[in-house]
Amino acid sequence: MKTKYSNLGFNAKALDGVASVLEKTITEESQIDDAVANVEGLLKVFQAENDRQRTEYSALKSQLDDLQKKQSQQGNGGGSGNNEPNDEPAWFTEYKKQQEERYNAMKQESDTLKLEKAKSARASLITSIANELGITEQRQKEGFLIADDMDEAGIRSYLGQVRQNQLDIEGKGKFPLAGKGEATKEEVDAIVSGMNF
Repeated sequence: MKTKYSNLGFNAKALDGVASVLEKTITEESQIDDAVANVEGLLKVFQAENDRQRTEYSALKSQLDDLQKKQSQQGNGGGSGNNEPNDEPAWFTEYKKQQEERYNAMKQESDTLKLEKAKSARASLITSIANELGITEQRQKEGFLIADDMDEAGIRSYLGQVRQNQLDIEGKGKFPLAGKGEATKEEVDAIVSGMNF
């Protein structure tokens, strides 16, 4: 087979591969000549495809060489005088710029979504702790002065103080008033001394 089809331009390794496939289908020595003859059409198709790819490669290589030559001339002052870097064609620089803008837009959107998710998770944590401590819904709607960098332990401590103030106000909000519904000086002093500012 190697001698018969050596003119097609295949190397010995390729022809050995075809021969190993034929070995699996041939059961008698008399079938060898027919099997070798039957692969001729297949080998010619492979040869035509190889020739087409070589031609295409040569054309592309020639175009690349021409582009590199033109770019080299532009980089040496023989070109149009544009300020493009001499190692990138203009179309690639524009493409790269578009991709960077697209990446930056997606990154900004992603960062915004992450920030919103973090804020939502933090708000849920604060609400959860407030509910756990028994802080009224009305007091929660008023809002809390919790710093953005405060951790869970700090939030829990702060909300604990809010709950304690709420309990103090509820407990001391039932002062008996003198006579006509007006507080006495002593009652006002007692209310003020019980408030935490």
